[in-house]
Amino acid sequence: LVGVNQPCTITAAAQNCGAAASGACTARWTVDSDVRSTEQVPALDGGAVQELVCQQAFAKAGVYAISCEVDADDALTADNRETVVVEVVDQIP
Repeated sequence: LVGVNQPCTITAAAQNCGAAASGACTARWTVDSDVRSTEQVPALDGGAVQELVCQQAFAKAGVYAISCEVDADDALTADNRETVVVEVVDQIP
């Protein structure tokens, strides 16, 4: 639950679950499918994790889907995107 024009911070973790190093890639943050920002994910050693952070404020009350998707070149594309739903209200009770 977030108030209108109040910033919220969303955190995602990009993890290389394999044993071999991964190549660098780009993470794309979207709100209701509209790209809001991108950030570079460095090459990761096997098992390494990189924290990704997005700050977002909303001008209107409503329910928004915020997604983070990496353009990693791997066999498991289904786990390259995560989505959270945020409810934005005019006033926090």
